[in-house]
Amino acid sequence: MSTLRLVVAPLACLPLIACSSDSAPTGPRVAIGTSPLTLIGVSNACYRLTVQNGAAQTVWQKANVCADDYGDGRGAISYVGPCDAQLVDGDPQENTVRLELEDLYDSSTDSPGGPIDRDTYQNPCGHLDNGNNDGAGPCELAFECRENQDVAVEFNVTIMRSANQGFFDIAVNFEDIFCSAKLDCSYPDGNPIELLFDPSTNERGQTAVVALACTAGPDSASGTVLHMQPIGVKCGDVELELDPTAGPGNVWTASNPDPDPEDAIWQYAVYRDNELLPCGEASCQKVYWNVAIGFDPSADCEVKVTATASGADTMNGNYTPDNATYPVITYSVPLSTTTTTDNGAVTKLCGQNPLNGEGSGVSTGYTPVGTPAFFCYTFDGQVTTAAEDCHPAAQCDPNYLKSASAQPTTLYNTIITSLGDATCSELAPEQQADLVTYSSSVIQQLKILLEYIRKNCDLESTAIAAQVTDFTAMVVDLETILGDCPIAD
Repeated sequence: MSTLRLVVAPLACLPLIACSSDSAPTGPRVAIGTSPLTLIGVSNACYRLTVQNGAAQTVWQKANVCADDYGDGRGAISYVGPCDAQLVDGDPQENTVRLELEDLYDSSTDSPGGPIDRDTYQNPCGHLDNGNNDGAGPCELAFECRENQDVAVEFNVTIMRSANQGFFDIAVNFEDIFCSAKLDCSYPDGNPIELLFDPSTNERGQTAVVALACTAGPDSASGTVLHMQPIGVKCGDVELELDPTAGPGNVWTASNPDPDPEDAIWQYAVYRDNELLPCGEASCQKVYWNVAIGFDPSADCEVKVTATASGADTMNGNYTPDNATYPVITYSVPLSTTTTTDNGAVTKLCGQNPLNGEGSGVSTGYTPVGTPAFFCYTFDGQVTTAAEDCHPAAQCDPNYLKSASAQPTTLYNTIITSLGDATCSELAPEQQADLVTYSSSVIQQLKILLEYIRKNCDLESTAIAAQVTDFTAMVVDLETILGDCPIAD
């Protein structure tokens, strides 16, 4: 007897971030997989996948998940979606994963690609609606969806072998936009995630998962739209961009082959859809967009991409709103690094990178006022779109620099003047708290300005170079002052 293995991991709100108990999505990622069918003559298999919470509410359901689009092209599939981690009376609630086999398909010369006669096999995971049910009913397993830990459950059926997937997410509140995001390539115990099928071995290989799920809230009249830039991957001197609007399912297929089979990225797959879990009487309007990347861990690859979410009427075309600071999620994660030791080469995987987690390469930032961010791709839960140019040229705006630097410069001067010859440790506790608050805010604003200048402005310009010198000196001064504050840590 062989197994299907899936791993579930929930979302949790970060400290110091406001999270709504009414509309914030609490569902984590659940990675579902089946392994190659052992039945002779099977060329493909299609399934329906369903996750329900403890109240029997459907978190999500996906039909027609077939091995030719979502797996090895024979019988194995991989799919990534959410589950519900909201506590019930203070305790984790049980979620249920349901697997229904829709149909098997023939590889014989008599009927190539056609459905296999259902009377010739016993369906171990019967379908509730399409008639392919021999009395066994769907394959179901219950599990507790817990915050901040992975939970592994296994299906044991006669036509499947083991497959391991696992993910971890943290939710953060963006005003009325709620998002979860992460990039993982290994489990909490350090074992690698092996999700996609490597065409060179037809076995599951090292996989990284880039995940994003957001809602504009149940009261949003225009729904939820996700926005993403091309997923940049750099492996040594080789750079490529992955299109998240491709798929769904495996992107490189027989009809759309890998453009460079010799590079370190041997496959990627895209999973995007709506979550069906309601928020009270209304839909949560939650949309998810996940990308799995199969890679060679010896190649020292790095992934970089930015993403955000909005209501349908929020953005200014492909840009975040003008004259507003807007949240942006940045993924910047080395998938693997190889170092040479006395015992030979040692490769370290990226591990787990939850949104804003300690040491994570997935973080939240905000656009400076007057400097909107550009996003090439969108997904509204139904349709994807793409801009004509995914990399419009950036401009250095002197008016922005003047207006954006006014407040932090004024606050810096006020802090320095008020402190005089005193040190932070000599102040009263409430004064220390104010100093830390204001100094930290100014440091953040100045660092945003410095990043903007380095990306968009001519650093050879005398005026620009002077601004860089001034802003850098201010940051150093304030960080020195904070280093003397007993509560700075």
